[in-house]
Amino acid sequence: MRGNQRINLPSYARMASTMDHILRVASSIFALINRPSQSSLLSSKTTLFIQMLQSSPLSSFLPKQEIKIVKDVISNSDGSTIAYNRILMIRKLVDNILHLFVKIMSSYLSEVSPKDRLLSVALEHLVHISLFGDELCIHSIHNGAMDECVKLSLHPSTSHQSRPLLIRVIALLCATSKGCVHFLSLNGLPFLLSSLSSSSFSLSIESAGLLTQLTNPSSCHIQIDNMEPIVNRLLGLIDECQSSEHLLLASSALANISHLHCPILYERNAVRRLIGGLRRKDCQSIFVQEQMVTIFSRLSARKYENFLIAQGAVPLLLEMITATDSHNGEYCRRIRIQAAVCIGTLAASGVGLKALYSHNAYAIINNLLQLESSPSSSLNMICSNIKTKLEHKYQSESVV
Repeated sequence: MRGNQRINLPSYARMASTMDHILRVASSIFALINRPSQSSLLSSKTTLFIQMLQSSPLSSFLPKQEIKIVKDVISNSDGSTIAYNRILMIRKLVDNILHLFVKIMSSYLSEVSPKDRLLSVALEHLVHISLFGDELCIHSIHNGAMDECVKLSLHPSTSHQSRPLLIRVIALLCATSKGCVHFLSLNGLPFLLSSLSSSSFSLSIESAGLLTQLTNPSSCHIQIDNMEPIVNRLLGLIDECQSSEHLLLASSALANISHLHCPILYERNAVRRLIGGLRRKDCQSIFVQEQMVTIFSRLSARKYENFLIAQGAVPLLLEMITATDSHNGEYCRRIRIQAAVCIGTLAASGVGLKALYSHNAYAIINNLLQLESSPSSSLNMICSNIKTKLEHKYQSESVV
């Protein structure tokens, strides 16, 4: 049944334009699903989603019974809050359509010429689909999308515009453990190392994103004997980055392998180069800060405090303990705690305490403690301990 359906589904060439619009509406629906106060907007977006599908080349392949149920849900809601179990029906419908899109995309990739004018557009669509969740990534892998992306990446006729997108798709599919295992079964590691060492920045930076997936500390899938060329390349990319998105890809990969390679980071002036990247125009972001504070924490835990101080980490760490972002509160909380732990490690030595004092740490920490709403929080206790050390070393009247 699945094989016949895949053969008979409309081609990607017929669906490309419609798919673009439908994916945008699907993203809106997913964003609204967790907002009960937006039920009216969810209903209108879902109605538009169904109308677009019914007027598309995919119309004869739609799950008609599911669509009828969802239409009834919307008509009965009458603008009021939609019950959770009804919302799940809407999500199931969107998921099923995205699964059909995966089959269309996979079929297209298995037949496409590397020079096809729609290839880059198709890869952008597959990137979009992969962002909807792990289940769709696994479905893409089962339908051969990763195999075809690797083949196209290796094909000499594939355009320079398409190659980075192919790596990005592979990286997204490797967000799952199954994806990582399958990629490595395709002789993926030599492919990754070759792409990472490419002279093309766009290809190398996307390869850094793929390396990040494969070296996730919670489920690392690769072991490389000689990491020095990789660290060197990642730092070279960091030196070139002109956007926070690119800097995040390179710094994330570096953070994942930093706990094993502190001596190389020391030899290559990694801290100064990371800070230089973050200070560059358009490269600042909370997500990049989290990767950097992770690297700094690992260096401080391995007795590289003097290196951190000499390379200018103290001012940035003091900024990080007050990190705020209205849209990414949990990221900021983690950054503040990691920065505080790192500063606490520095404060354990005379050199570190002096560096903190010279960068006005007492006033910054004192102000933070006054604003901290929970006296028993980890951040409060760590910062209180640092403040006490500063007071003991430098008399209270001289540090205020």
